[in-house]
Amino acid sequence: MKTPIKTIGKIIFSTILISGIVFGINQYQNIMDKKNYVEPYCAAKYQHNVDDYKTCKVMTPTQILTDLKDKSNIISEVVDLPTIKM
Repeated sequence: MKTPIKTIGKIIFSTILISGIVFGINQYQNIMDKKNYVEPYCAAKYQHNVDDYKTCKVMTPTQILTDLKDKSNIISEVVDLPTIKM
């Protein structure tokens, strides 16, 4: 017959172990998202401005997509080019 303390201990240990594994996988996924998506985007967009690159690099992919969506809705970012005269 198993004692209830051993059973409860195994359940607690299993819960902590599974939680730690899930937490580690989430952290690894966040690191890979930044490496594969955020850093190349920031490097391409801010290749001549180091300060803006550093501030962009700490963003998440979701924040970058939200920022791009908000900026695409702003018409004032369209460059007003002079007309070509012949």
